[in-house]
Amino acid sequence: MLRNARNGDIVLMHDYVHQSTQTVEALKIILPELKKKGFTFVTVSELLSNREKPDGLIEVNK
Repeated sequence: MLRNARNGDIVLMHDYVHQSTQTVEALKIILPELKKKGFTFVTVSELLSNREKPDGLIEVNK
């Protein structure tokens, strides 16, 4: 993940095993390393609202 991270990527990690802390422990390592590389973290909603829209595209909220 650290080597292949790109601007705009969405990363989904699961921590569904009862009393498993592997995902949390991994994020304690991954997030600081990505921050050092200049990455910032936002919600999916924030990411999608900030993407440039092609000319002529009309956004319709349902």
